[in-house]
Amino acid sequence: MSTETVTTDADRRAAPAADPPTLPARHPREPADPADDLVVRLRLRGVLDPEALSAAWRDVLDRHTVLRTLAPGPADPGPRVLEAVALARVRRRPVRPADVEAAVAEALARPAALGTDGPARATLLRVGPEEHVLVLAVHRGAIDDRSVRPLLTDLASAYSARRAGGAPVFPPTSGFAEWLARRDGAAQPRPRLLANRGGRWITVDRALPGGAAEALASLRASHGVSPLAAVLAATVVAEDGAPLDAEDPRRDGGFEGAVGPFARVARVACRAGGTGTEVLGRVLASLTGHRAAHPGPARTLVRHEPGGELPALDGLVVDREPAPAGPAGYDRVVTLVEGPDGVAVRLAVDAASGDAAGAASRVRRLAGTLGQLLHEPAAVLT
Repeated sequence: MSTETVTTDADRRAAPAADPPTLPARHPREPADPADDLVVRLRLRGVLDPEALSAAWRDVLDRHTVLRTLAPGPADPGPRVLEAVALARVRRRPVRPADVEAAVAEALARPAALGTDGPARATLLRVGPEEHVLVLAVHRGAIDDRSVRPLLTDLASAYSARRAGGAPVFPPTSGFAEWLARRDGAAQPRPRLLANRGGRWITVDRALPGGAAEALASLRASHGVSPLAAVLAATVVAEDGAPLDAEDPRRDGGFEGAVGPFARVARVACRAGGTGTEVLGRVLASLTGHRAAHPGPARTLVRHEPGGELPALDGLVVDREPAPAGPAGYDRVVTLVEGPDGVAVRLAVDAASGDAAGAASRVRRLAGTLGQLLHEPAAVLT
């Protein structure tokens, strides 16, 4: 049986830059909008070494230059990079279990000072002797969703080394600036980073019936269709052919372990009617020729979140908890989520443009259409 979960996140020394980011230029005293942050929230159970965690966070910032690059101010010739030691402060505070949500909301409400403190912040809440909540917030001008796994992998590796009294030895990886250079600095569309009008997201998860993962693999083998293309086709039907933005996370070889805003968007605008195979064909054709985009902004962003276990922090049980959906600038974000418990469709709706009942109804239709596509691609999608 499909299951549905609804959650609401309301209330919630400098040198020239060698690795220029895509952070927006702004006055150093002007704060960023917290709605533009990518948030990772982890529940840590076990005996935690806070000092080792702080040192590990410093190691991560030191490894990924884009996380410690300041946005240029009006008088600056360009971005600047700070030493990791100047930025890598993990804010710590004890909280009662009943106050965790308020403490998380308070941490996330504090905007990034991109011109003075950089795009990445870390907060550690001590809920009990063996229970903590770690909240990482990074401005989306410096990171994308596919960068979360390498960031957490590096944090886990560094934490293990620091607990043992040593320093981490990371595998080599190229940086975001080199990736841009290989592309000759070619500008491509990115997910819009605009102020979220409501500051709240309503998130609904709809689990697909068993066998969805195998059906996705079969569709790829028989039709050469990626999971992203499959959920795009279902969303085209569910949205009655309205234009969509698809987040394309692909990276060239050698950058799998890098952190940065690699993701770009492709516009998908095609007719909704027909069989699953026909809609998939139009989606793939639209992706191939996405530069001839549909006029006007898309209201929905479509993403794919691949499966895989979270990297383990040494001696701790780590669970990733729901966090604000983002990115701002869209009314809806559709994510195909592959996890250890199966495949689900996640719909995040800007609360200024919808309510929980409407979101639940919309995600039920979307999940039903996707299930039909996976198991009966030759049938007319409804």
